Amino acid sequence: MKRNKFLLLFLLVLSVYILLFIKKNNLAFTKKSESSFSKDTLEVNELLRMSEKYYFSSPDSIQILIQKAYTISEKVNWEIGKARANSHFGDYKLFKNELMKAIDSYYKALFLYEKHNLKHEVGLTNRSLGDCYSLLGDFKKAIQLNNESLAIFKDLKDNKQYITGINNLGLAYHDSKNYKEAIAIFTRGINLNKKE
Repeated sequence: MKRNKFLLLFLLVLSVYILLFIKKNNLAFTKKSESSFSKDTLEVNELLRMSEKYYFSSPDSIQILIQKAYTISEKVNWEIGKARANSHFGDYKLFKNELMKAIDSYYKALFLYEKHNLKHEVGLTNRSLGDCYSLLGDFKKAIQLNNESLAIFKDLKDNKQYITGINNLGLAYHDSKNYKEAIAIFTRGINLNKKE
């Protein structure tokens, strides 16, 4: 009987040590993964920052940097990194006047920004989509997207982005040859800018 109690106590103590060992190793693995994830997200952010600097000096390098940022984001399953890479890729395609590819990239980014409730990025992406549709001559869609962007920035109380959005909305009306509305919107933007 004593021997059984001793064996039971020994197994219990051994089990506790094994559980602590497993927990410690899992914790170390988690810290290593978090550290690696953090390093990867920093690299993605740096690649995207670098891509912004090459628009005029080396525009073809932009695509390589953005693709690398997207690949890393995908590897670590960082959806916000993928969204940002898609947004940058949309900017690049807009710069190259490849409007349908830009729109496709912007919608991919928009889906992820909305999923993560990143309102500021949703507002910026809607505005970029509005620019694309305006260039395609779909002024109704451009005006709708610019108005959605304005509503977001008004709600966020981001006056700088709100005023920029008013300018983009005015441009959409101007491009649609609705000059009366364009002038009214531009005037509103000028007046708001004076208050800033």
